[in-house]
Amino acid sequence: MQAGRTSVRLTELVDEDLLVLPPEQHARRAIDGALRDAGLAPRSQTEFGTPEVAQALTAAGRGIAIVSDDPHFDLIPLRITDPGARS
Repeated sequence: MQAGRTSVRLTELVDEDLLVLPPEQHARRAIDGALRDAGLAPRSQTEFGTPEVAQALTAAGRGIAIVSDDPHFDLIPLRITDPGARS
């Protein structure tokens, strides 16, 4: 993702390796529902038990963490917008 952005379109995420939380977590239900409603499917989705692990892997360049926790590892949070919105 480009530096200086405040948001990312949902359609931009489908080509990324998504690092997600278990289905009972709010952030996971939100991204799964948004993808389903938009008729999209991610190329790759790996589940992690904690947001810190997902964020650590994002900081290491291994994918995009989809979490609702405060950012760690100097990551910058981005708001996910719907497919038709402008970022």
